[in-house]
Amino acid sequence: GRRTTTENIRPLGGLDLTTENVPRRPAIPRSLRQTSRVSSWTGSLSVSFESLGSSSYNALMTTRSRSFRVAQSTLDNLDLSARRQGISANQLAARLLEEGLQMQAFPGIGFKSSKMGHRPVLLGTRLAVWEVVARVRANDGDIKLAAADLAIGRDQVEACARYYAAHQDEVDAYTADLEHAEQSERDLSERQRAIFS
Repeated sequence: GRRTTTENIRPLGGLDLTTENVPRRPAIPRSLRQTSRVSSWTGSLSVSFESLGSSSYNALMTTRSRSFRVAQSTLDNLDLSARRQGISANQLAARLLEEGLQMQAFPGIGFKSSKMGHRPVLLGTRLAVWEVVARVRANDGDIKLAAADLAIGRDQVEACARYYAAHQDEVDAYTADLEHAEQSERDLSERQRAIFS
């Protein structure tokens, strides 16, 4: 028979992905939750959506639940990828769906995992969105100069600026976390040198 799972997870960007209000379902005990794997050629995946990202800068949104029919091979690949990343299949499905919608809404922007978490990047380059934004700020908002400094097209800078305008809190919080991690690493290196000097 068909089996689905509903978990509360947090996709990136905080978009409300539903077109209708669906009443919040009661919590399902962990012992009773099933995996998204089904035995037929096609299956149903039920995912609950909230706001995704670091709790330090994403406000919790009302949960919405939606079900999707997908190929069995897709569910198998989803389960495998989720296990490799150490997260649930529902978390991965919600993240990929949200990122797909963001990439559609903001052409030229993609997403990449790092030790600091998942971050938006400028496709076709090694640049993160926050790096492009920082260069624009360093040039007093002059997109043309920022593009020249980074050796990228003006349209690429504008793509990052457009994404930043829609997700300023998210990008700023990621930048702050990154700066904090770098400062902590510098402090640790200084203490290490002091101990062994």
